Amino acid sequence: SWSIIQGYNGGTHNGTLYRYSIDLARSSGSSAGAPIYAPASGTVLWNDVNSGGLAIDIGNGYTLCLFHVTFSSDLTRGTR
Repeated sequence: SWSIIQGYNGGTHNGTLYRYSIDLARSSGSSAGAPIYAPASGTVLWNDVNSGGLAIDIGNGYTLCLFHVTFSSDLTRGTR
């Protein structure tokens, strides 16, 4: 199971850009190395494997971003 440790215009997630962000942590033990899945389908806009950021175009003008994660380098622009 996972816990929300901060978010929704609180902690370091404030202002307009990150207002609806959340941080998750594994409830039992370390989160490092745990597999994750995209919370929505879409098309990869960018993947920065150096900083651990990925942006997914989910349609209708919305973008979903994931940060602080180690992503596979084969997730390139245009990957669904």
